[in-house]
Amino acid sequence: MIGDVNCASLVLDIILKSSLSPALCLHAYRVVPVMQAHNLGVPIILRNHEVKATTTPDITIMDAILSTCASPALFAAVNVEEGLWDHSYISADQGLSNPTREVIKAAYEAFGEEEHVACLLSLGTGHLGVIRMTNGAGPEGSTEAMEEKDAALNEVSRRIAEDPELVARQMDEAIGDTGLYFRFSVDQGMQVSRKAAERRASMRHMGSGEGSLGVIMADTLTYLGQPKIAKDVDHCADTLFRRIGLETLKALRKSVALI
Repeated sequence: MIGDVNCASLVLDIILKSSLSPALCLHAYRVVPVMQAHNLGVPIILRNHEVKATTTPDITIMDAILSTCASPALFAAVNVEEGLWDHSYISADQGLSNPTREVIKAAYEAFGEEEHVACLLSLGTGHLGVIRMTNGAGPEGSTEAMEEKDAALNEVSRRIAEDPELVARQMDEAIGDTGLYFRFSVDQGMQVSRKAAERRASMRHMGSGEGSLGVIMADTLTYLGQPKIAKDVDHCADTLFRRIGLETLKALRKSVALI
């Protein structure tokens, strides 16, 4: 979400591209990165505002939100019918798990290069841990070992595609010293929680063990309780409250274009 956010509520069943309306108390520009289920190579940016050479289908705010949760292994794609065309959208977590660059680009297109930015907040979903390639347990050259190696390679490829931390590090190197960029993501505990949550979600079940909401909440509170993180959260809140433009969109886009 980019722009000025002052509203206490949001009507979810209205069309996304018609939702930039002061009359409805909807002042913020919204961009929602998703993927087309039948073409995973290029991310699609759903918007509530017009941009040259781009179009957004008649999708509601609710369906746009649900699209970000849709995953082939867990939740079905969101289908949107528009005339003769049928669009199917899924989450952009594979290939665009950290859309910070896209947010800067969208803001540049919406507001122009001379607009100043006060705060850029990036919220992660937890560190995936070290990504390693493991060898199969079966005898070397056996069918079992080859199948396990293929499965391990697929898992490594998936985790690399879903890992948002590379972009986060690049953003920190490029604009971390501007005073407007903040990144928060639980760094420990979520590795196990996420794997367990995926297993439980695949069984349509969420219990009280590993991966439960209670465990995820405990990991998150532990992370937020760290002195440096707590200080950074206070600094971010103060930056949002003061709303003093620190960098132009032109300067930000130029900085991130170099990485």
